[in-house]
Amino acid sequence: NLKTHVGPLLRALKLFRKTIILVHHDPKASQGVRNRASGSSALLNAPDTRIFLDRNDPLVSVSVRSRLQSPIGQFDMQFRSRRLRFSTFD
Repeated sequence: NLKTHVGPLLRALKLFRKTIILVHHDPKASQGVRNRASGSSALLNAPDTRIFLDRNDPLVSVSVRSRLQSPIGQFDMQFRSRRLRFSTFD
């Protein structure tokens, strides 16, 4: 979680043109408050794209944040009969 540990790793990834897919869960939020991350800000700020999944039973809301691409609107997914279905928000 220290910037001194994370920084060299991020530089090596860039040098060797490699990617790491980091899966992390957010801490449980208190009523009405949502925290998106904790720990080293380098892990939060360095990715080109971040995908956030929020469970709103029976749906999963998906939002994508990218510093290199145009914004993607939030959408919902739902599993029905073992098939994934999604819809967009207007």
